[in-house]
Amino acid sequence: MLSGDIPRLHHEAAASGIAQWEARVECRSHREAVALASKLRSEGRAVVRRWKFLVVGANSEDEARELAEQIRREAVPAWLRAYY
Repeated sequence: MLSGDIPRLHHEAAASGIAQWEARVECRSHREAVALASKLRSEGRAVVRRWKFLVVGANSEDEARELAEQIRREAVPAWLRAYY
């Protein structure tokens, strides 16, 4: 892939409404997962929650990485893992 293709691919991903990357979060409890999902949705993030697990959509690897880091920094210590 040529570097000139990257902006086009990001645009296509955003236009499709389907996240090409994701950050996954495992919370210690269902209650913590509900709270974190609510917080992320209030920030405009696309979140899928399954019991104590979250999948948060991102349009690029960099965005997914930054999102995982943000969750690690801001989340209550009980939220165990965030990765992309």
